[in-house]
Amino acid sequence: MSQKLYETISRYLAPDARPRYLMTSFFRNKLSLREKRELEIWIMANDQNMKEFESWVMKSVHDPSLAFLEEKTNKWFARGTFEYNLAAFFIFCLSAWLIHLAVQWEQQNNPIIMAGEGNAAKDFRMFNKTAPADSNLSVILPDSSTVQLSPNASVNYPMKFRSTRIVTLKGDALFDVSGSHKARLYINVKEFNVRIPSGAARITAAMAGDSIRLDAINADILFEAGKDSWQLSPGQSALFANGKWTPLNF
Repeated sequence: MSQKLYETISRYLAPDARPRYLMTSFFRNKLSLREKRELEIWIMANDQNMKEFESWVMKSVHDPSLAFLEEKTNKWFARGTFEYNLAAFFIFCLSAWLIHLAVQWEQQNNPIIMAGEGNAAKDFRMFNKTAPADSNLSVILPDSSTVQLSPNASVNYPMKFRSTRIVTLKGDALFDVSGSHKARLYINVKEFNVRIPSGAARITAAMAGDSIRLDAINADILFEAGKDSWQLSPGQSALFANGKWTPLNF
């Protein structure tokens, strides 16, 4: 209850801070299922939100530290606990009806969205596919790229790619990226970024720790870890573990 009230306070007193917080968690792959749904609702609300989301994605390419998101977010979220409790009590006593209306609004604006209906912002509905524990799973992305998930691996992706291509990976997968889209495929794995313009590449990410192996089968790969980045050419492989980049066959 206190967490829900805290989020409601944030939404009305600092409407820009909550999306920035959710986007920061999204890029770092730390969103809960409820937070993912909250982010989807905000993005689908109108075209302006969608454009802001896309601008943040583009900025993340040049600023992987996400300082542009956290700078304004921290001004709201870094305040003391006493101030939050006081604000929560004040709003609960004087504006309980507003919280009720907000919950009603979310329920009424939470329909099942089908591709092609309404404006382009509605195409951002997210899907999550997870491979069974004893077999692989083949997934086709909106741009016709394919992902072969290893057992227990999962991929999260939107219903439609627009000016950007973003997916989130957990576990091991073989990507065959379509070159039909002008943007590179942006793969968020653990807290790192893998960018592939087109071609096949395997990403082997240990479920525990930060160990990631990259095999550029016939694709160029850009791997980003904070402010550092490395490039792989077709046929090359490398291992990133404990903050260290190790070439394996070049």
